[in-house]
Amino acid sequence: MTSFVHTDYPTEHPGVVRAEALYVRGQAVAASTAVGWKKFKQTMRSGRGLTTLVLAAVVSALVMVADHLVDTWAEEHLFAAWVALWTLVFATLAVFAPLAKGLVDSAAREFAAWRKEVAKVRAEAAFLDTAQRDPRVMAELRAAILRHESAQIEAFGAVEPNDALDRVMNA
Repeated sequence: MTSFVHTDYPTEHPGVVRAEALYVRGQAVAASTAVGWKKFKQTMRSGRGLTTLVLAAVVSALVMVADHLVDTWAEEHLFAAWVALWTLVFATLAVFAPLAKGLVDSAAREFAAWRKEVAKVRAEAAFLDTAQRDPRVMAELRAAILRHESAQIEAFGAVEPNDALDRVMNA
């Protein structure tokens, strides 16, 4: 007589299920971290967040100095020391807020100008590299240089020397 045994085996391995769940959870954490980082960068880029950080650093340094000074006072004058400490904190916030904002704004403007200049230099270098490897781009560049020189001759009667154009023409 023949008998059949029917056993139910799982179709998925429990370790694989746990690994897939961990992978999905990791992707969710990475996505939420990326969103949080993007919001942080936008806050810092706006200047207001960076101003707040600079101001907090200045105030915390002054609070530490004031705390060391207050610690030397006698125990009976603890309330007066507390009031003096917080008066110093708020006065510092009021005095240094415009200065910190101005410093951060000027630093942000200088950094943006520097980044723009670096991007311009990189773009020009990439274009010249492409022009040296591709004869069609070099021909277009030479034609543009000749148009520029002829326009200068018509307008001013002479061509201004330009080292960058000479390097391209001699390449």
